[in-house]
Amino acid sequence: MASKTRFLKRVVYLLCEGGTEKHYFDRYRSSNRLSFTIKPVDVSGGGYAKMKKEVIRSSGDGAIARVVLIDFDRYYKHSGEVEAFEELLKEISSQNKRGLPVFLVVSNPDFDDFVLLHDPNYHLQNKSKFLSSIGYKTEGDFKADENVYDAFNGPHSRCLENALSRLNPNAPFSNKFKFTKSTFTVKNEVTKNPNLFTVRTSNIKDLFALIEQLGE
Repeated sequence: MASKTRFLKRVVYLLCEGGTEKHYFDRYRSSNRLSFTIKPVDVSGGGYAKMKKEVIRSSGDGAIARVVLIDFDRYYKHSGEVEAFEELLKEISSQNKRGLPVFLVVSNPDFDDFVLLHDPNYHLQNKSKFLSSIGYKTEGDFKADENVYDAFNGPHSRCLENALSRLNPNAPFSNKFKFTKSTFTVKNEVTKNPNLFTVRTSNIKDLFALIEQLGE
């Protein structure tokens, strides 16, 4: 029974927006022999407000933490999303003070951009043009690729480490978390810097830092 409880505590409940994220982390989990639940949330027609509802609804039973993985392009492109994003931040802050911790990982403009950074030949140029050069006919084909993790963690220097090293470290959001190994608990605080909102980057390193500590 004790070993089962320990196994459950290693779960990270991941709330993500789309197929690319789900495909990527499904394979990342299995290839690295990790154990965390992936909960994809379709935000089409709902945006950040829908993600907030999912944070409220998700208890993350048996998990050590929840992670909200979202794109930042909606913040600028869609009416009402600025206010909805601020409400999401408030809910995450509230949850971090009283319940199961919530991490916020924001990719600007989106998670797809982070995946493409795995390839050393991608230099933040036109996304569609680059996808075409590596064999994807459309962005839709890229998003539907269930093998996207393997495709970008293979030959020709494509790897996760390369992508992480190429991210601008000046991210607009960060998670200040503390992991207590003796009790296997996590405390987290999300901070933001509005002056960095236009920086093209992601604070996804926070997620991998959490996973790394859980695997020790």
